[in-house]
Amino acid sequence: MNPRWPAGAGERAGARVRSSDRPPTTTATTEDAVPDRPLVTAAEIARLAGVGRAAVSNWRRRHEDFPRPVGGTEASPAFDLAEVEGWLRAQGKVASVPQREHVWRLLEGHRAEDGSLTAALTVAGAWLLHLHLTRRTDHPGTAESLVERLTAALEAAEAAGATGLPAAVDLPTALAALPGGAPALLPLAAALTDLTTGRAAELTPADAFTHLLDRHVEAVARQLTITPQPVAALMAGLAGLADLTPGHGAAGAPGHGAAGAPGHGAAGAPGHGAAGAPGHEPVGVLDPACGTGALLLAAADALAPPASTTGASTTGGAAPGTGAAPGTAPLALMGQESDPGLAALAALRLALTLPAVPTTIRRGDSLRADAFPLHGATTAPTAAPPTTPAPVTAVVCHPPFNERNWGHDELPYDPRWEYGFPPRTESELAWVQHALAHVAPGGGVVMLMPPTVASRRSGRRIRAELLRRGALRAVVALPPGAAPPYGFPLHLWVLRRPDPTAPAQPTPHVLLLNAAAALEDEQTPAGATAPTTGRLRSAATWERLHTTVLDAWRAFDQATAAPHGGTPIPERPGLLRAVPVIDLLDEEVDLTPARNVPSPAPRQRGERLAGTRERLADLLADAVRLLPEPTKAGGDTSTPTAPAPSGRATVTTVGELARAGALTLRVNSGRGPADGEPPAGLPVLEAHDLRAGQEPTPTPGAAAGRRPPRPAEDPGAAERLVTRPGDVVLPIAGGTSHARVLEHGGAVLGRGLCLLRPDPRQLDPWFLAGYLRATANTRQAATHASSTARLDVRRLLVPRLPLDEQRRLGEAFRRLITFETGLRHAAELGGRLVQDLTDDLVADTLDGG
Repeated sequence: MNPRWPAGAGERAGARVRSSDRPPTTTATTEDAVPDRPLVTAAEIARLAGVGRAAVSNWRRRHEDFPRPVGGTEASPAFDLAEVEGWLRAQGKVASVPQREHVWRLLEGHRAEDGSLTAALTVAGAWLLHLHLTRRTDHPGTAESLVERLTAALEAAEAAGATGLPAAVDLPTALAALPGGAPALLPLAAALTDLTTGRAAELTPADAFTHLLDRHVEAVARQLTITPQPVAALMAGLAGLADLTPGHGAAGAPGHGAAGAPGHGAAGAPGHGAAGAPGHEPVGVLDPACGTGALLLAAADALAPPASTTGASTTGGAAPGTGAAPGTAPLALMGQESDPGLAALAALRLALTLPAVPTTIRRGDSLRADAFPLHGATTAPTAAPPTTPAPVTAVVCHPPFNERNWGHDELPYDPRWEYGFPPRTESELAWVQHALAHVAPGGGVVMLMPPTVASRRSGRRIRAELLRRGALRAVVALPPGAAPPYGFPLHLWVLRRPDPTAPAQPTPHVLLLNAAAALEDEQTPAGATAPTTGRLRSAATWERLHTTVLDAWRAFDQATAAPHGGTPIPERPGLLRAVPVIDLLDEEVDLTPARNVPSPAPRQRGERLAGTRERLADLLADAVRLLPEPTKAGGDTSTPTAPAPSGRATVTTVGELARAGALTLRVNSGRGPADGEPPAGLPVLEAHDLRAGQEPTPTPGAAAGRRPPRPAEDPGAAERLVTRPGDVVLPIAGGTSHARVLEHGGAVLGRGLCLLRPDPRQLDPWFLAGYLRATANTRQAATHASSTARLDVRRLLVPRLPLDEQRRLGEAFRRLITFETGLRHAAELGGRLVQDLTDDLVADTLDGG
């Protein structure tokens, strides 16, 4: 993720959170508050126990030994987490609270006066860096010792290659922003030490920081703009980083590396160069709006060798102790961020995750105060003076969108505007030219852009100049749901800095690709059609998207690299077209792929419609075959698809079955997978997957092909709850049950889900799932808050029946659930067929045949 504060009218992206947007604080405010111990609210207790808020209120009234509030307000009291955990364990309501939860609650108790956690997270990251570098396991005894060890860690990391880390972190300012200063942070430092060191360690220091950072980003998600990890990986691939070999610096441009003279890094910091063995041109990657460094991490992943050869770290990049593996170009990462807090978090994240890679993160506005001022570079980087920043191999950037106060009035004669002075309303084109000014000749630039930049009239002259000079190479329209805002098809612009010293080779074509077309015929293994709204989550969807875009780009790039521009790749109607530049140089200079890629030919449309119709007919036939008949009056069980239980059975509750050992009950009511973060190779089963009847959601690392961690780097993996075939899973929010029997295991239980693992000697899973779905059952087990409903799973009723009768009923429930799934898939495919038929009827009129 690559979060930044969104820009408002007249504000820079990266401005502080507005006071009305601050997340609620849970720290104590009364005189008897306990600031050095983690606190939880009643709502958080409910999430820990997997119950509704009303249940917590009942516990407080009915149990005299329930912990007393130690802070908060009368309307929202705060309780000591340790006391709450002890009470819940004594009552048998939870087994234990993970140590990382204790750390997070401690961190939340150190908000700055503006409600932000950034300063506390910065200090926590610096302490984790100390633990990573020193491997010490002792707690800091005094505030002075804490500060000394934090300062020493930042200086040691800078000496190891994290250029400018102390300045980026600005430890004195972070400590001054926290109530109580360094003394109040001693318990947090101790908890972080226990979390990451010793035999009982749950996480490595790098994983612990990633965990805390992810929770922080999620807590303030409405105020941040993120770059999803699969999109970041795709951008790194389009930049050509995965194709680099020793001696090839800029993508496709032999001999144009990124780092300048040996011993002087790509950021121009003497003594921290990325230059490796002779003949290995260093690779420098810059993100001028880096947020928390997601795109830089994706770049490192793209350049890193497979884990089997080097042993990758948990978050990608070269393994600790090596600047780059043998056979790969050495790497240097640079970034700049206008928000000081995010810059500090990015610097710490890179220092922890990629300790052997030279990194430089600077604070400041890249357009107004460029920290790597290199404009109009036309020579190879090796010719740069030792103290001058050299051009980089590639720039990857997700710039702020729709800014008006980007520096238009201050920068009219800036040398970066080689392709034209950007109008006030075209901030994105200013970022494009800023990026091009920083790459070596032949270097690649990939920008994530809003779709309006491709067609706004105010930017047509700059777009035309980018085309004429061969700088713009491709525009890729991502499908809606790929990146926020999820309702819009954002674009990826692929650019390359022209080489003025090379023989004149015009670029007569530009690739326009509508990636959404690659997903139109996609089906999930269960038969569900690809999503058309919301976020793209399926691993298969992302894999197909990556393959389609990268294969098309590489084919186009190779075809047009031949003398005289080469021969463009054949067009694929509906998906892509290599458009002659001359055809785009009209009054509009509209680069929108959907308006320039031809619609499928009538024959292709007919074949697709026939295929869709055939699949729909098969689904409807299956649904008719599974169409159940209702139970006949009087309890007649002659209908094999809908038997009724013989006689009136006694009933029990799920809670009683769990206590009797007939099933195992687990609830994940927290923010992520049960018992912490999932291994990178495992998908996460989410509530929306259950409701849609689809496969589990991939983890970001899995969706982007990130390597799983080694077992030694993932000490908590064995304790995490991974689903098994036959498990019954249902969401606990919403007041209705979508209980589902899992036919395949191997997924991590997601948040808001309850897992029931029945003992097959006592309970049939389909029988259990069927009764949990009953309306009367969920109605009596639902609890309600002011605006939400929640299932108290332990109160759900199950009849006591012999196992043979359970299996007979379970088979009927299985057929009903299969019938329901088939109807859902048929409805989705039918909607697509109707839309495709409508499009086919108007195609000849609107598309000109």
